[in-house]
Amino acid sequence: MQHSTSTLVFALKLEFVEDNHPILIVNTHLKGGPKTEQTRYEACLDLSNFVAEHAGPQDIVVVGADLCENPSQRGYDHLITNLKDAYSFALEGKHPSFTTWRLRPTGEEKYTNDSIFYNDVRLRVLQALDVPSDSAVGEYKLPSRFCGSDHISLVCDFQRIMESD
Repeated sequence: MQHSTSTLVFALKLEFVEDNHPILIVNTHLKGGPKTEQTRYEACLDLSNFVAEHAGPQDIVVVGADLCENPSQRGYDHLITNLKDAYSFALEGKHPSFTTWRLRPTGEEKYTNDSIFYNDVRLRVLQALDVPSDSAVGEYKLPSRFCGSDHISLVCDFQRIMESD
């Protein structure tokens, strides 16, 4: 089923030099706001369909996404039916305490909206960069001199699993 969510993805399909094995790298930022939950869910369905259409069954896939929703919502749940959450794996089933933390006129907003997803076809997570401490973020939250965005950077080290491993 195709949805009309106008989901924009940036995708790059590369091949490893050693053996021409394909890797699909995708990035997206979904629409935020409390009135867009159904749209985000449909965008996650579209994202899954995009990955399925552009990655073969043995292709390595890595997806970076600002879902504008937390890991307890339907879009995230749908994505992890076919992909794994790298941070959740690295943190032994937990999620970062936040990936965005800002002050708004309506109050403080601290959420885990961002994720790195991957398939475990010939790929394993070695580690993930810790989120900064509350004191490192500071009283004015994000963005700050510490971080030029209202989102922190998510970084994972992956190891490619060769066929002989």
